[in-house]
Amino acid sequence: MIIVFPAQENNGIESPVYGHFGSAPHFIVVDSKSNTVKAVVNTDKDHRHGQ
Repeated sequence: MIIVFPAQENNGIESPVYGHFGSAPHFIVVDSKSNTVKAVVNTDKDHRHGQ
């Protein structure tokens, strides 16, 4: 199973959860099948809401 959560900063699985998914600076991707964790930078975090 792959789980993604929004994060304020990249501290892997210990990253604090960010309150708004689309505006989060990072996304933490956890893959329970391969037992891996990676971070993805949100390149569109400053988007206009509702667009």
